[in-house]
Amino acid sequence: MWKPPIVNTGNWLFSAAPFLLLAAAIRLWNFGQMPLMNDELSALSRLDFSTLSQLIAGGVAPDAHPALVQVFLWIWVGAFGTEAWVVRLPFLLMALASIAILYRLAYAAFGKNTANLAGAILAASQIVVVFSLQARPYASGMLICSALAWVWYKIVFVQNRSIQLHFWFALLIALSVYNHYFSGLLGVFIWFSGLVFYPNISLKNYIGAAVVSFLLFLPHLSVSLVQLQYKGIGSWLRPPTEDFLYEWFLSSVNYSSAVVGLILMLLAYSVYRQSHKLKLRATSTALVFLVWFFLVFAVGFAYSKVVDPLLHHGALFFATPFFILGLAHFITPAKLGGKIAPWVMAALLLIALVSDRKHYEVMLHQPYATTWSQLKNLEGKNKTTLAVVNQTPGYLDFYGNTDTLEFPVINIAEDPKSNATLMNSIVDADAAIFYTDGRNAELVAGAMEIYPAVERLNGFTHSGYTFRKKGSFDVERKEINRSTAPVVSASEFIDIFKVKLDTFEISFADELSGMVRFANAPDDDVHLVFSFEKSDAKVSWSGPTYSANGFEYQGDHLLPHQVLLWDAFITPREMNGVELKIYIWNPNLKTLEIKGWAVHKLKGNPNLYGQFLRRPK
Repeated sequence: MWKPPIVNTGNWLFSAAPFLLLAAAIRLWNFGQMPLMNDELSALSRLDFSTLSQLIAGGVAPDAHPALVQVFLWIWVGAFGTEAWVVRLPFLLMALASIAILYRLAYAAFGKNTANLAGAILAASQIVVVFSLQARPYASGMLICSALAWVWYKIVFVQNRSIQLHFWFALLIALSVYNHYFSGLLGVFIWFSGLVFYPNISLKNYIGAAVVSFLLFLPHLSVSLVQLQYKGIGSWLRPPTEDFLYEWFLSSVNYSSAVVGLILMLLAYSVYRQSHKLKLRATSTALVFLVWFFLVFAVGFAYSKVVDPLLHHGALFFATPFFILGLAHFITPAKLGGKIAPWVMAALLLIALVSDRKHYEVMLHQPYATTWSQLKNLEGKNKTTLAVVNQTPGYLDFYGNTDTLEFPVINIAEDPKSNATLMNSIVDADAAIFYTDGRNAELVAGAMEIYPAVERLNGFTHSGYTFRKKGSFDVERKEINRSTAPVVSASEFIDIFKVKLDTFEISFADELSGMVRFANAPDDDVHLVFSFEKSDAKVSWSGPTYSANGFEYQGDHLLPHQVLLWDAFITPREMNGVELKIYIWNPNLKTLEIKGWAVHKLKGNPNLYGQFLRRPK
């Protein structure tokens, strides 16, 4: 029979303290200045209920997440208010407590050096840092799953068969499902993995824990059945690509080639010096941790491919710490190297987090707070100012009400209008300053034809464009093609321009725009088409009509179109070998009088991708 180990108690908290302090310092830097994110504001917008039953019906059931965190926020916000740092504080503390538990688990299972290395990665990996700061189910799920894994370890490897410990096991499994369906999925896998070590456990107590956890979750089952009908979040989330796991791994090490190199060197050194000394219990534990991660990934990936996309970094987050612990076991070098490696790892991750990933720049420029700040900053700058934004009204109102500003703000999320209507409003207003949050690329393309000066603030998921009649053009905009030769044609397809994307310098974050000038108003059904093709197959096709996007300016009739390449392609690699064809589609075959056209490349905003995707260069 497997002999239970003596769990090394040591002074583990003293050993963990430097890494906990590092984790706290990274997360607390600018903590009070970081505005709330979209998902957090979504949660806060679903708290305005007077009773718990109303909260469940109106604030939980319509969402895709179980009730635990929403109920907690309802209580917490009701008691302490909605200031960003107040809302986030308990989640930050949960995250730090999670790192302490994970360190304790690694200390017991693998030893001090491995716990130090895992603690360094948990402290400074961008995935762990970002989700530690969000008032969403991530930090709470990390805490629940970390505690669950620790209890599981004591039941399976320490062979603690007490009824009390099995009750905590049952409670934590139930809480993992109440927290998030992916943390619940991990909780189920953790329970099943214990059956592999059947001789080590009391089967009666172990199965009893599963039954109790199911009974504890029964009150939520009807709500879960409603939520599971939503299938996934494919309305905004793209299907995972075949290299999703590779990109996830790179994002977990902050896309640092130095960190990847260090991991490979440590792995090679550890295999060379320690492979014959690996202890069965430690290696078994590390392999189980890695299996938990890959099982969660496999289920999420398969579901996203077959049913509806739902796999993203947040879904994998709950299993991520166990990947880190398993990896740390296999790459921890012996003796002096084991003491130095964690601090080298922490330094490299921190440098990448700040300098390359721009973590703090991204976190401080969330869309709603930044948009309100820019709008407020425009007051008094000029007598004629106009703004068009595309912001969820309630979320923007969290920071300020646009009705209080001295100039008009059109929020198309609240009052939908066609781009043609908006552009004509901009022309008619003839404002000295025009502002837009960049979430409508067609407006940016149109405004650049009217205003000679533009400044851009690189926010996260948005770009704040301030257009002026006077000033300098600070956004890099290169002309790719232009024609001023008049064309009169009644053809159905009128070619404008075509180019291979890999024949000129272009980034995944860049935007391509086209503008066609007509002497007379074209038919409403005339399209300006951008077709991205590869081997005669269409990769992406978009073509706004004149009725939707066209406007009149200085006697000409203009039809703009602008494409963010990230909207056209899922990964930068998809752009390889792609040809862009721009043409006018004239389905009614009416004669068009074309005065000319221009095609531009607009340098993109890399902060759009600053959280977990590879930052475009």
